[in-house]
Amino acid sequence: MRLILFNKNLPWLTAAKAPVNSTYQQPTFAEPGSVIRNVGRWADPNGQTATTSSVTSRTETWTQRLCEFSRRRPRSPDYPEGRTSLGILARMDVFNLFDGATETPADPNDPPGYACSAVRVGPKIGASKLGMSIYELPAGQAICPYHFEWTDEEWLIVIAGRPTLRSPEGERGLEPGDMVCFALGPDGAHFVRNDGEELVRVAILSTKNDVGIAEYPDSDKVGVWANGAHYMLRRADHLDYWEGER
Repeated sequence: MRLILFNKNLPWLTAAKAPVNSTYQQPTFAEPGSVIRNVGRWADPNGQTATTSSVTSRTETWTQRLCEFSRRRPRSPDYPEGRTSLGILARMDVFNLFDGATETPADPNDPPGYACSAVRVGPKIGASKLGMSIYELPAGQAICPYHFEWTDEEWLIVIAGRPTLRSPEGERGLEPGDMVCFALGPDGAHFVRNDGEELVRVAILSTKNDVGIAEYPDSDKVGVWANGAHYMLRRADHLDYWEGER
């Protein structure tokens, strides 16, 4: 089954000019750039189904015309990432996990032991549903305090070096190529640091939500992130639901 890209904004691709005769069952146009699995029947005027070779030749002819039209059409300023306004041919940006440069240096205001640099990969490749950050940890440094997430699943991918992972099960050493999933809730609590001498480079892949909630068991804190707002609260200061409302 061939996949054919249709775009209803193309002036020369209309039902009246489809590359088949009047007995062809026309597909329903979706949004521009959508992928349609064409399951209609090609038939000749006598009602006989066309051969596979004739269908293939028609498909290839129109696919070639679509590609040629897209190459000739200039890129639209509405798509700064390089995608054409047709939504057919899009440039896919690439970031290399092994040697892509980090951009955010260690924050001098962070306490000792958390001096690592990082880069957010998602914006660099046009991602919207998943997020990834890459961290480089010098000897003796960690990413962030021991914590777990209530809203997002995270995966740790070791790119280089041998970091130490602390989890509810204890501590263990990891090697390049190792992957670990940090599930939602207390079972996914984690802390990643570099106990060796060589530089550690890791990636953390995660789902994305408008609201993030994380707990820090060692310091009895809860962090809340929502649409740019950030709250860090003490778990022990739990209030009654009607506190201040009576």
